[in-house]
Amino acid sequence: MNRKVPDKVQKVFDKYCVNFVRRLNKQKALEMFATEFKLNPERAEIMFEMFDKDRNDILSAWEFYLFYESFGYDANEYLDLFDKLANDAQQADPSGTWDFLKTLKTLSGRGFEDEELETTMMAILGQEKTLDKKKFIELISRVKMTRS
Repeated sequence: MNRKVPDKVQKVFDKYCVNFVRRLNKQKALEMFATEFKLNPERAEIMFEMFDKDRNDILSAWEFYLFYESFGYDANEYLDLFDKLANDAQQADPSGTWDFLKTLKTLSGRGFEDEELETTMMAILGQEKTLDKKKFIELISRVKMTRS
Protein backbone atom coordinates (compact mmCIF):
# COMPACT_ATOMS: atom_id res chain seq x y z
CA MET A 1 0.00 0.00 0.00
CA ASN A 2 1.37 3.39 -0.99
CA ARG A 3 1.41 5.61 2.10
CA LYS A 4 3.04 8.65 0.56
CA VAL A 5 1.62 11.78 2.14
CA PRO A 6 1.18 14.63 -0.36
CA ASP A 7 3.68 17.48 0.04
CA LYS A 8 1.05 20.11 0.96
CA VAL A 9 -0.14 17.90 3.83
CA GLN A 10 3.36 16.99 4.95
CA LYS A 11 4.34 20.67 5.01
CA VAL A 12 1.62 21.50 7.56
CA PHE A 13 2.49 18.45 9.67
CA ASP A 14 6.23 19.12 9.61
CA LYS A 15 5.79 22.55 11.21
CA TYR A 16 5.03 20.75 14.48
CA CYS A 17 7.61 17.97 14.26
CA VAL A 18 10.73 18.03 16.42
CA ASN A 19 14.13 16.68 15.34
CA PHE A 20 12.76 15.44 12.02
CA VAL A 21 10.61 12.81 13.73
CA ARG A 22 7.48 12.61 11.62
CA ARG A 23 5.17 11.78 14.46
CA LEU A 24 3.40 14.09 16.89
CA ASN A 25 2.72 13.28 20.51
CA LYS A 26 -0.78 14.09 21.66
CA GLN A 27 0.10 17.50 23.08
CA LYS A 28 1.82 18.62 19.86
CA ALA A 29 -1.04 17.27 17.76
CA LEU A 30 -3.62 19.14 19.86
CA GLU A 31 -1.53 22.29 19.50
CA MET A 32 -1.49 21.81 15.71
CA PHE A 33 -5.27 21.28 15.57
CA ALA A 34 -5.81 24.45 17.61
CA THR A 35 -3.31 26.61 15.74
CA GLU A 36 -3.68 25.41 12.15
CA PHE A 37 -7.34 24.43 12.09
CA LYS A 38 -8.73 26.76 14.79
CA LEU A 39 -10.29 23.88 16.74
CA ASN A 40 -11.21 24.52 20.36
CA PRO A 41 -9.82 22.06 22.94
CA GLU A 42 -12.89 19.79 22.88
CA ARG A 43 -12.94 19.59 19.09
CA ALA A 44 -9.18 19.10 18.87
CA GLU A 45 -9.43 16.26 21.39
CA ILE A 46 -12.19 14.43 19.50
CA MET A 47 -10.33 14.78 16.20
CA PHE A 48 -7.18 13.42 17.79
CA GLU A 49 -9.14 10.52 19.27
CA MET A 50 -10.81 9.71 15.96
CA PHE A 51 -7.67 9.89 13.81
CA ASP A 52 -5.16 8.26 16.18
CA LYS A 53 -6.15 5.02 14.50
CA ASP A 54 -3.74 2.77 16.39
CA ARG A 55 -4.61 4.39 19.76
CA ASN A 56 -0.98 4.96 20.73
CA ASP A 57 -1.37 8.67 21.64
CA ILE A 58 0.84 9.60 18.68
CA LEU A 59 -0.36 11.09 15.42
CA SER A 60 1.60 9.81 12.44
CA ALA A 61 1.87 11.70 9.17
CA TRP A 62 -0.49 9.14 7.62
CA GLU A 63 -3.10 9.56 10.37
CA PHE A 64 -2.83 13.33 9.92
CA TYR A 65 -3.32 12.87 6.18
CA LEU A 66 -6.60 11.07 6.88
CA PHE A 67 -7.76 14.02 9.01
CA TYR A 68 -6.54 16.58 6.49
CA GLU A 69 -8.30 15.01 3.52
CA SER A 70 -11.49 14.29 5.47
CA PHE A 71 -11.84 17.56 7.39
CA GLY A 72 -8.82 19.83 7.09
CA TYR A 73 -9.57 23.51 7.26
CA ASP A 74 -13.34 22.80 7.09
CA ALA A 75 -13.36 20.87 10.38
CA ASN A 76 -15.20 23.57 12.33
CA GLU A 77 -17.78 23.92 9.57
CA TYR A 78 -18.52 20.18 9.66
CA LEU A 79 -18.67 20.08 13.45
CA ASP A 80 -20.95 23.14 13.50
CA LEU A 81 -23.25 21.24 11.15
CA PHE A 82 -23.33 18.31 13.57
CA ASP A 83 -24.29 20.71 16.38
CA LYS A 84 -27.06 22.12 14.19
CA LEU A 85 -28.38 18.62 13.37
CA ALA A 86 -28.03 17.30 16.94
CA ASN A 87 -30.78 17.13 19.51
CA ASP A 88 -30.44 17.62 23.27
CA ALA A 89 -29.06 14.07 23.59
CA GLN A 90 -26.25 14.95 21.12
CA GLN A 91 -27.62 12.65 18.44
CA ALA A 92 -27.85 13.98 14.88
CA ASP A 93 -30.78 13.45 12.59
CA PRO A 94 -29.79 10.74 10.08
CA SER A 95 -32.01 12.18 7.32
CA GLY A 96 -30.42 15.63 7.62
CA THR A 97 -27.04 13.96 7.66
CA TRP A 98 -27.95 12.01 4.53
CA ASP A 99 -28.69 15.25 2.68
CA PHE A 100 -25.34 16.69 3.74
CA LEU A 101 -23.36 13.54 2.88
CA LYS A 102 -24.85 13.57 -0.62
CA THR A 103 -23.04 16.89 -1.21
CA LEU A 104 -19.58 15.48 -0.37
CA LYS A 105 -17.12 14.22 -2.94
CA THR A 106 -14.77 11.26 -2.60
CA LEU A 107 -11.00 11.47 -3.19
CA SER A 108 -11.65 10.71 -6.84
CA GLY A 109 -14.12 13.61 -7.04
CA ARG A 110 -17.36 11.71 -7.39
CA GLY A 111 -20.47 11.75 -5.21
CA PHE A 112 -21.70 8.66 -3.40
CA GLU A 113 -24.52 6.68 -4.98
CA ASP A 114 -27.62 6.27 -2.78
CA GLU A 115 -27.07 2.53 -2.34
CA GLU A 116 -23.46 2.84 -1.20
CA LEU A 117 -24.30 5.76 1.09
CA GLU A 118 -27.12 3.74 2.64
CA THR A 119 -24.80 0.76 3.19
CA THR A 120 -22.12 2.97 4.74
CA MET A 121 -24.62 4.72 7.01
CA MET A 122 -26.19 1.46 8.14
CA ALA A 123 -22.76 0.02 8.96
CA ILE A 124 -21.81 3.04 11.07
CA LEU A 125 -25.19 3.71 12.71
CA GLY A 126 -25.51 0.11 13.83
CA GLN A 127 -28.63 -1.51 15.20
CA GLU A 128 -29.22 1.44 17.54
CA LYS A 129 -29.56 3.69 14.46
CA THR A 130 -27.98 6.52 16.42
CA LEU A 131 -25.60 9.14 15.12
CA ASP A 132 -23.37 10.72 17.73
CA LYS A 133 -20.46 13.05 16.97
CA LYS A 134 -17.92 10.22 16.61
CA LYS A 135 -20.11 8.34 14.15
CA PHE A 136 -20.71 11.59 12.26
CA ILE A 137 -16.94 12.11 11.95
CA GLU A 138 -16.49 8.51 10.83
CA LEU A 139 -19.18 8.89 8.16
CA ILE A 140 -17.60 12.00 6.69
CA SER A 141 -14.19 10.38 6.70
CA ARG A 142 -15.43 7.20 5.03
CA VAL A 143 -17.24 9.09 2.30
CA LYS A 144 -14.38 11.47 1.57
CA MET A 145 -11.59 8.88 1.75
CA THR A 146 -13.25 6.46 -0.67
CA ARG A 147 -10.99 6.15 -3.68
CA SER A 148 -13.03 4.43 -6.38
